[in-house]
Amino acid sequence: MVEIFVILILGLLPGCLSWWKIRRAEQQFQARVQQTLWHTQAGLPVELGQVGHSRTAAEEEVGDRKAFAIGDLSCRYNARSTYLRCAVNPLGPCSVCRSYEPVEPLPSAGN
Repeated sequence: MVEIFVILILGLLPGCLSWWKIRRAEQQFQARVQQTLWHTQAGLPVELGQVGHSRTAAEEEVGDRKAFAIGDLSCRYNARSTYLRCAVNPLGPCSVCRSYEPVEPLPSAGN
């Protein structure tokens, strides 16, 4: 009798876990949709895929797409990549790198 009960539980467990996971994903999706609608109605800018995400200093805009760069963006050697910090010290941390050089400002077009 106990073996039958264990087999029954083990047979139902994957379906229950799958149902729970799908339900949780639907709730998260609905929360994102509601938050996007609220932002739209309030006149706030909405970026698809970024609702609920807090921006960091490491975020930069590259052309028309947004990218999250890791490392110190003020360093000349920063790769501005989501995978690699820089060519000199790819694993970081940037705060103790001996090769740190600040980015030189671009010369203005008027001069």
